[in-house]
Amino acid sequence: QQLDRASSLPDLRASITIDRAGGLEAARAADKARAAGRSAPLLGLPIGVKDSYLTKGLASTVGTAVLKNFTPDLDAAVVAAVKDAGGIVFGKNNLAEMSYGLTGINDHYGQARNPHNRDHITGGSSSGAGASVAARIVPAALGGDTVGSIRVPASLCGVVGFKPTPGRWSSKGVAPISGTLDTTGVLPRSVADCMLLD
Repeated sequence: QQLDRASSLPDLRASITIDRAGGLEAARAADKARAAGRSAPLLGLPIGVKDSYLTKGLASTVGTAVLKNFTPDLDAAVVAAVKDAGGIVFGKNNLAEMSYGLTGINDHYGQARNPHNRDHITGGSSSGAGASVAARIVPAALGGDTVGSIRVPASLCGVVGFKPTPGRWSSKGVAPISGTLDTTGVLPRSVADCMLLD
């Protein structure tokens, strides 16, 4: 259902990459695990991932053309934690190039559009994360916040932005901007979802 929704909204430019094959495979595995009586906090939950996070076997561009063919062989620590909890990486969300900017402008992959009004910006740098959650493509998306890059798109797209205390969530495997201000976090639809993901 989420894949169909994403395909129906290409004008949002919320994602740079969608892992259709990997997502379907992970969803089937989650269904089998659930049928066998196993459980996990995020079992089968599709999660968008800002394209500044390393994702094993899935391109990680950081929103720049220079890295369009860079495919890591490991996951960022937070991505690995999501997978360990049963979550599914839906795809990689659009962002301001190199996570640098609060409007979400990206000349290489297009400007992410606000699903409430295509003439409005999403904010950035986690622009695609805000758009994909607000458009109900995914229930939550990992973002990154240095000086507002989760909180601004959450505000402009009408979703919840959670910037944890710096260091609460590992930033290992996430493209850095500032060693003292960078914070990994999430954009879901509700505070309850923030608590679940935390």
